[in-house]
Amino acid sequence: MENYRRKVWSGVLLLMTSIVVASFPGSAKSLWAQTPKVYVDLGDTTSGWNVQDTITVFIQNMDEPIEYFQLLVTMSRPDLAYWDSIAIWSSAGTLTASWSVGLQYYSPAAIQITGYGTAIPAYTSGNLIKLLVHTVCPDAWADTLQDRTVSFTAGGVGSWFMTPTFSFISPVDWTSGSVTVRPTSRGDLNQDQVTDIFDITALQDYLFNNGPSCPPTLADVNCDDVADIFDLIYLIEYVFNNGQPPC
Repeated sequence: MENYRRKVWSGVLLLMTSIVVASFPGSAKSLWAQTPKVYVDLGDTTSGWNVQDTITVFIQNMDEPIEYFQLLVTMSRPDLAYWDSIAIWSSAGTLTASWSVGLQYYSPAAIQITGYGTAIPAYTSGNLIKLLVHTVCPDAWADTLQDRTVSFTAGGVGSWFMTPTFSFISPVDWTSGSVTVRPTSRGDLNQDQVTDIFDITALQDYLFNNGPSCPPTLADVNCDDVADIFDLIYLIEYVFNNGQPPC
């Protein structure tokens, strides 16, 4: 009896499947065709203010060799970051280190990168290219920003991959990336999340040689709303003599 029920249910399921496939011609094929042939991930990183950062474009090539590509990359917050004057950093750590790569600036928020060279074989993964961006120092005495993330997106009409026979590769799965600026703390002038002798050197440079302090409150370690030699004395005392920490 149990075997009979199983056969009946198997027949019902087979019939329902046949009806669905018949109702939507090519549905099974279209579902298979939607499997991405290339995966692209721009990655996420953290940073400080007024710092050069690297956005790594990582790919997984799942189907056909890639010999040409074009990427239109946009950033969400050109008020917090800008493309470095070089913008493209091709190194030994990328799949296109020996390629011919070009760059075009569309706006403060968007750049287009094109490249061609020796084909990247199918079933290959690695860094396609690296992009350089620079975070902007806030135009304020104190860092009070709540939204501290710059998002980077590729894809759309201006982005594609092509085979050696000039066939477009699709579909492509695009994953956005980001740079998030870490919260700042007084006394950590070089923003490495440690207060030490290097911050004393940076504070000296800021006070006497017009060096950077981004934002200026990092140099005001005694919280008197002025960055001056008394902050340098305070910081030296903290680092070398177990004095009071920055306020």
